[in-house]
Amino acid sequence: MDLSVFQSIHNLARKNELLDSIMIFFSDWGIVLFIGIIFSLFIFSPTRKVGLIGFLSLVAGLLINRILKILFDRPRPFMEHDIDLLIPKDPSPSFPSDQALIAGIFATTFWLLGPRYRWPALILAVLVLFSRVLVGHHYPSDVLVGLLLGALFTFIITMSFKRKSKQSHNTLTI
Repeated sequence: MDLSVFQSIHNLARKNELLDSIMIFFSDWGIVLFIGIIFSLFIFSPTRKVGLIGFLSLVAGLLINRILKILFDRPRPFMEHDIDLLIPKDPSPSFPSDQALIAGIFATTFWLLGPRYRWPALILAVLVLFSRVLVGHHYPSDVLVGLLLGALFTFIITMSFKRKSKQSHNTLTI
């Protein structure tokens, strides 16, 4: 099923120049943008705690994701199948996706900021996930698990902040 969903999405590549350009942009620059925005949350006082949660989620998530990539050692789609890549990529483990993990952290961090930011952040995150499959770098399960892990790490760190705040009689306002 993973391969058939991959093929359905990847087959959209090279059919529309605008779609290809958008997907290449989100695949190449989405995570750079997400990381930069999370760091900027940390710089500005009203969002400092949320930015710290996002930053710690990035550090913990990427470290654990590296270990998971080594353990699973799943080949990328183009390493197993004859795929016309939209963007060149060196062979490396595919599961779980780092970009999807970062997108999950980004979306969940912005979910903490309130309703105004939730849906735009989630839409941007989904665009990155979709782009990674369309350009041929990941299977859908790679990006889905990466997204869920990113959300999970952010949730765990948020809960540990809340627990620590309760223990010190402060409240974490997110």
